Amino acid sequence: MTTDGFYRLRDSDLFYAPDSVGSLDYDLHRDLHHTYEYPVDGWRWFDSETDARTFYGMAKLEAPEERVGPDYEGFYNSFLNSASYQTILYPALLQPGSDVLGNAMTWVGFAIQDALAARIPLPTPGNPNSLQAAIWGFMSVAPNYLTPENLVEIQTLLVTYGMSSYYTLVPPTQ
Repeated sequence: MTTDGFYRLRDSDLFYAPDSVGSLDYDLHRDLHHTYEYPVDGWRWFDSETDARTFYGMAKLEAPEERVGPDYEGFYNSFLNSASYQTILYPALLQPGSDVLGNAMTWVGFAIQDALAARIPLPTPGNPNSLQAAIWGFMSVAPNYLTPENLVEIQTLLVTYGMSSYYTLVPPTQ
């Protein structure tokens, strides 16, 4: 990704305009960037965000840390805070006769705890067969409680936390 463009530091915020920037007093355009006398209302052309940060004496951006394998903790915490859990599953667990749902959720919780304990070193996830079986067990009862929107939310969490390469919500058809 290219980060060349017009930059301006105002207060402690770095503003970026990749193609053009203007006001009533001026118009700056990418294709003419070499013709302007800088700064123009604080705007300058830089070949990269790193160059702009260096010029303004700002800290360099840290590259995001590469994640190896699934982020079980992130998934688990986000799931417990999700709308699917907070508004549907948790209240359902408090109702009489929710033993089947409670048991299925308990097994998912145990399997995630096993993965968090990293009993099998990464990048091989925790115990993939145990967690996959628990997810499928949970999903066999979940349709009684969850809407299609809830299923999309849970699938999105699997993708977000790098688990969709290892786990599926639905067993493969044979």
